[in-house]
Amino acid sequence: MAALYRINLTQGESFKLKFTYKDDQATPQPISLVGSTIIGSVKSTTSSLKSYPFTVTYNSPKSDGVFYLSLLYSTISNIPIVTIDPLTPDIFVYDVFLITDATDIRKKLLYGEAWIYPSATKGI
Repeated sequence: MAALYRINLTQGESFKLKFTYKDDQATPQPISLVGSTIIGSVKSTTSSLKSYPFTVTYNSPKSDGVFYLSLLYSTISNIPIVTIDPLTPDIFVYDVFLITDATDIRKKLLYGEAWIYPSATKGI
C-alpha cells in the first residue's frame, strides 16, 4: 500500500528528501531497487497536463532500498502559484511509482499533497 506523505516546497529553494523502500513485516527490512526505476511528479491537480517531474537518485548499491526525490530551485520557482502570502501555500498533488523494469509492473509508493510556498527571492 502506498504511503500518504505531505511535502513542503518553497519557491527559491531546492528540495531533496531521502526515503527507504521497506517490506511490511513486523521488523521492516529494505527492499532492493536493483532492476527497478522510480518516477514521480508534482501537478496542480491529478488531471492537469503540466507536470514537474522529480529527479530520482539512488544509493550505490541500489540493494539498500534508499532513494532520493529532488527538485531544483529553478523548477520549483517555475511552478505557477496564485498565493502571495508567505504563510499560505498553494496545494498541489504528487505521486511516486516504482517500475519493475523487466516486467513493467508499476506500484505506487508515495502520494499526497505538495504544499508550495511563495518566495520574494525566487528568481534570483
